[in-house]
Amino acid sequence: MTGFVARTVRGPVAEVHGAAFPEVIGRDVWFVEPVDAAVVLGSTQPLASLDLGEVTRRGLGVVRRHSGGGAVVVEATSSFWFDLWLPADDEAFDDDIGRSAHWLGDVVVDALASLGVDGDVVRAEDVVREEADHRWAKLVCFAATGAGEVVVDGRKVVGISQRRTRAGARFQVVIPGDFDPAATAALFALAPPERAELTELLGRRAAGVALERAALRRAITEALQMR
Repeated sequence: MTGFVARTVRGPVAEVHGAAFPEVIGRDVWFVEPVDAAVVLGSTQPLASLDLGEVTRRGLGVVRRHSGGGAVVVEATSSFWFDLWLPADDEAFDDDIGRSAHWLGDVVVDALASLGVDGDVVRAEDVVREEADHRWAKLVCFAATGAGEVVVDGRKVVGISQRRTRAGARFQVVIPGDFDPAATAALFALAPPERAELTELLGRRAAGVALERAALRRAITEALQMR
């Protein structure tokens, strides 16, 4: 099995998310260095879910990705973002979308472990959500965990979304360097009691990983080369 070809991709968040899906996919990993900051909505998430006044005040753009799930905040200095492309005929490719990111979660766990952070991969069989969780997960990516994502001390530190075609899959991974539950909740059009509820939930469910970006990139690259 050949390793992954890594490259740095710099550009606006909207431009990177809008990159065309190639007809032929190789084993590629993009380490993304955004030149701006944005709230990235899931493919079906309504714009009205945001408090656009707060979004503007924070200097954030609004971008829509092609994959589903809740919103993610991407900022150049506080988010570690990489996209991984996997061809459909690759032995790591899994047709079961429930399991398809397990291997990628394992890669990230190995990388974090090499830097002294112990994490666990959430397996598809362990994803059990209450009805309220579905609501918040549709709004904010880090409000709930999905299969293949990574938790540290029970709190989500890695968000993964994916889009696939017949050619293969594009996995998009975000690891926040820090995570502010109140600042995240403030970006959404919620009544004060709902915002307080979301803030409390995010405080229990999500966290950042304070690691040096270059070290994290090296660790991810090395872990991928073992696959």
